[in-house]
Parts: sequence; structure tokens; C-alpha cells
Amino acid sequence: MSPDVFQRALSFVKRSHIPEARLLGGEPTEHPLFRDYVARALHQGLRVVVFSGGGVPEDLLDYLEGLPGERFLLVLNVADPTVHPPELVRQQKRVCQILGSKVRLGINFHKFQQNTSYLFDWVNRYRLQHAIRVGVAHPIWGGDNSFYHLRRQQPLDVVERLFEAAERSDIEVTLDCGFTPCMFSDAFVEAHPDCFQADLRPKKTGVEAARSKTSRLCGPVIDILPEGMCIACYALSRIMRLPLLDGLSRKDLLLRFEREIAALTPRGMYRECDRCSYRQASMCDGGCRARRALRFRPEPMPLTSVEFQSPQERNRP
Repeated sequence: MSPDVFQRALSFVKRSHIPEARLLGGEPTEHPLFRDYVARALHQGLRVVVFSGGGVPEDLLDYLEGLPGERFLLVLNVADPTVHPPELVRQQKRVCQILGSKVRLGINFHKFQQNTSYLFDWVNRYRLQHAIRVGVAHPIWGGDNSFYHLRRQQPLDVVERLFEAAERSDIEVTLDCGFTPCMFSDAFVEAHPDCFQADLRPKKTGVEAARSKTSRLCGPVIDILPEGMCIACYALSRIMRLPLLDGLSRKDLLLRFEREIAALTPRGMYRECDRCSYRQASMCDGGCRARRALRFRPEPMPLTSVEFQSPQERNRP
């Protein structure tokens, strides 16, 4: 991402009243202007959240160590010591050792059996944040990436066990997007209602629902790509992109993405979704839209960069 696009992105974040600048990659710390971009975001009053795979250069670790903890967070997409190369694991441990409480661990499930016991050891040994972000690998609609093949009748035991162990260690677990109640046992859903219940009363945007902290509603999140185009999320990055025009806010992009993508995706990931009791109770809206799309459209429509007017252009006579 060039400095010009980065500044446009910061302006978009400020204009949309978003308090954080979230830097993702690839590995964002490998960008030659990473330090400058972090400083620029902090100078504009934003909290910086970096999503990293752990390959942080040593000189940058010294810089990040000096940032105030209330203004900076590194979410570490943690490696599995039983699977990934030892050098990567050593790099990640070094990041944890230096940054300590500025680090929150994140784990992305991509297979039915994954080791998670080491997470709690890392949190305690390196005094990391007592919170773990849990995600599941989604299919990229139109791509060929490896992803977690969900099975309606097979609960995510590995995630449920992680929750149980985290509760014993006084560690908070939050679910990322794409989880639905039917992926878990009835006992788990009953014991963790905050993970699924959501207030569906419409807000002023008409499309953005009021969410609980770990609501399972699937909606656009708005990611800005290096060239300045916007996507609804990475799983839907190959179907539609909108330009980041001056004057646009998150509300403008949410409305357009919601309208266009809703027309392309079925109501749920499974045929049972229409009559599901969880859906009727407003605990689910059908799950990940990329997974929904794969039900009826294995091959996506061609990528489109939609014509989109800025507010100034729309108001011209």
C-alpha cells in the first residue's frame, strides 16, 4: 500500500468514526514504511491493531515495545508447535517475550483436530493478554484455499474444549466471524448464550445490526486492499470491489455491499436453515456468506469493480 492510499484509508477511518486502524497482510510488519504508518495513525488519534504471523523484524520489536499499551495491540496468529517449522515458533515466542501484554493470541482452525494446550502456557509464561481470538478458515469464493469443511451434524469439539480449558484458566475466548449455533452442542449453546444472541433491531444505516460482542451475524466488514479498492471481506474478495473514493464513509460502503451481495447468496449454509429454531430466535442469520454461495454457485460470477459515486458527485446538479 502506497502512502497516498494509506492516508486515504486513515481519512476514511476517521470520517467513519472508527477508533482503530487495523493493519493486516500478509505480514504487515514487512512493509518498508510500517513504522511510519503506525506513527501516522497514532498521531491522528487512532489506536493501532496489527494482525501478525510473528515475523516481526528485531528493530521493529524495539519500536513496538516502546508504544503505550492502551494505543497498540498485536494480534498474533499463533503457529502450532507440533506442525509448523521450529524457526517460526521461535520467532513468535520472541515477539511474545518482548511485547508481553501488548500481544493477544489468535488461532485459526483449519482441521478437525488441532493442538491448543500450548496457548495457555504462552499466555501465562509471557504475560500476554488473557484473551484468545478464535477463527475458522473459510473458503474464498472462487479460490482454491484450504479451509475448514464444516459438517452440520459434527459439533466443533475442539473449540468447545478450548472454551472449557480457557474458563479454568480465567482466559476470555472470543469467536470471530462464521460460527453458527448448529456447529456446537446444545449444551455449549445453552452455556454460552452471549456467543450467539444478537439484537436485530435496525440501526440508522438500515443494514448494520446491533451486535453483541461475539454475535454470529454475517455482514460486510470493509477491508481496504493495497491498491485502494474495498472488499466486503476476504472470503468474498473475488466477487466484488468498490473504489475508496473521497467523502465515502463506512455506512456508504456497507449499504452498497449489503445490497449487491445479498442478491447473490442464499439464506443459509444448509438447506435446514430456513426452518432452524436458532434462526427463528435471532441467534443466527445463516452463517458465512462465502459458504452460503458455495451451496448453489460453486463457480462465482466474474469479479466486478462497481461504478460508485462519491457523495459530492451524487449531489451535483
